Amino acid sequence: MKQPIRVLLVTLLLTFPNFLLMAQGTGDYETIPSEQEGEVIYKGTCNFSDISTVPDFNWSETVAAYEPDAASIAILKEKLKGYQLLVFLGTWCEDSHRLVPQLYKVLQAADYPLDQVRLEALDRDKKGKNDSEQQYDVLFVPTILVFKDGVLIGKITETVQASVEEDLAMMLR
Repeated sequence: MKQPIRVLLVTLLLTFPNFLLMAQGTGDYETIPSEQEGEVIYKGTCNFSDISTVPDFNWSETVAAYEPDAASIAILKEKLKGYQLLVFLGTWCEDSHRLVPQLYKVLQAADYPLDQVRLEALDRDKKGKNDSEQQYDVLFVPTILVFKDGVLIGKITETVQASVEEDLAMMLR
């Protein structure tokens, strides 16, 4: 009886890579009350599994619907692992609802270690729990900062020029 359960578990883990992600939940954030019914506002450090549970993201549908550009993904697979990402987002923000799940899918496709992405959720005043948004002069969300050896080499602010993966690949060229 134990063997079939083990086989089922291994099959689920291999078939659904999001399963491992969703099982995590190590963020250091607080939930802020909202005046809008049903809205969830996080403030602080979180991860993809934390925000994937926020209903406004429509996480599964948004991730499934996004098809990253293969040529850009090839560049990211080759180069992105040497870079660090810091993402400022708003769980209340429509641009974050669209862009952050796309970023997640791009990073997954590029085999980037998702546990190396730092997500900072900001409240509606664009203030975080640890004030790191001030250090990087974040005025809009989402803002994706890309670092190489601790040096900021580029950022995506609120919207993309071409696509998440193409914009990231351009930074790395």
